[in-house]
Amino acid sequence: MALFRPATVFPVLLAMLVATALPQDAAAAGAKDGSHGAAEHAQAEGERAEGAEESEQKPQRRQLSYQPLPIEGIQPWVLLRDLQLLQDTLVNGKASALEQYRQEILVVGARMKRADWSVWNNQRNLDAAAVFVLIGGDPLVAEIALKATTLSEGDTLPLRIAKAYADKDMKAAERFFSGFSPLDYPPSMRGQFAFAASIVVGNADMAKAEKLLNTSRRLAVGTLIEETALRRLVQIAGMKKDARQLSRVVRNYNERFSNSPYFGDFVRVFYQSSLLITEQDFPLIEPQLREVITRLSPEKQLKVVSLIAQKAVGLGRLPLARWAADTGLALTASNSAVEHRLNLYRAAALLPNRETMDEAKMLLGGISREKLDHNHIRLLDAVTELAGRLGFDFQQREEAPRIKTAMLGRMAGKQMADAQTKEGIADEVATESQKVIARRDALFEQLNELEPVELK
Repeated sequence: MALFRPATVFPVLLAMLVATALPQDAAAAGAKDGSHGAAEHAQAEGERAEGAEESEQKPQRRQLSYQPLPIEGIQPWVLLRDLQLLQDTLVNGKASALEQYRQEILVVGARMKRADWSVWNNQRNLDAAAVFVLIGGDPLVAEIALKATTLSEGDTLPLRIAKAYADKDMKAAERFFSGFSPLDYPPSMRGQFAFAASIVVGNADMAKAEKLLNTSRRLAVGTLIEETALRRLVQIAGMKKDARQLSRVVRNYNERFSNSPYFGDFVRVFYQSSLLITEQDFPLIEPQLREVITRLSPEKQLKVVSLIAQKAVGLGRLPLARWAADTGLALTASNSAVEHRLNLYRAAALLPNRETMDEAKMLLGGISREKLDHNHIRLLDAVTELAGRLGFDFQQREEAPRIKTAMLGRMAGKQMADAQTKEGIADEVATESQKVIARRDALFEQLNELEPVELK
């Protein structure tokens, strides 16, 4: 299974990223007097020294320009800096910032296309166009800039990479990113390009994608780049079935970005990842799952835990299904359709366990078919049939006929104590019931066809 699918990632995920053209302090200095101070020159020298050894091995490395920044007329680096201000309000959770950003990115694209072609002979403006295209801006900006510029191939490389990325030309993007190094880009661009590189290599190398995501976080601390990278890392931790890593990343996100306009997407990715964690490791993520869910309104909590319970039953994640059903039952109205569905999920999760089998049967007896839709009626019938097959009386040591037949063949010729007999039959009951419950497609054909829930 591909880790990242370009067809779905590009139109949604790229629009989430807000980037910067250059640090605000440097921008202010350039706008004030068009020159760079000693501190910036020192930084430039430090970066050149840092990359000197690697440059010998990679002579085609791009040479970064530190020429004074132009301020007259329409300057793309200034427009992108303004988008950075909106990024700050997005991270802080300002309610109107997301819609304002969506409108502003259209305005910025229109202004960049109207800019005098001479602006594209400045490396920083080309870089600003590259970042703009990466975050979902109009790709026509890249076409105009590449046509207008007279700068070298090295200067235009980031913009050509960004254009290939936006055009979903994955072969070209992979070729460009094959030797990715943050040192090839100005400090203001490194986080964005590290994140883009993680998406490009993600389909082929999950470990490398994870490393690049962590790199992007370090290079763009506190921005939407880090926020989005954390959501991707939640997905990767789930695919790795690493409960400890999942808990750690979720705690990091929840403590720092709970006001993000994309918190709802984070909740979705987290609960989907939780479905991949084994039953044994569920206790490691349960505290974080509970804390994240409680940040939602009661109505949204109910929607989310209902989806979790539904999916968890189909995947055989029974502790998670019980937890979700119990959480939802505390929020739902008595005798509502949702209550009957949650009781059905809870019964399905309780049935395979010897200690809770009777409770499951009682729940099934109280579920009204009139309260269920067609698919849930099918699930009810399947679970009810299974409950009938598991009609073993541990006091009288009588088995249901179908299970008894299987057990007698294996137990022939053996003399077992009563306690051993009970234990052996209980294991057989649990094994068979687990197989039936986990047979997702047979029990609930549309279990994976879930409608999206708008969380925020």
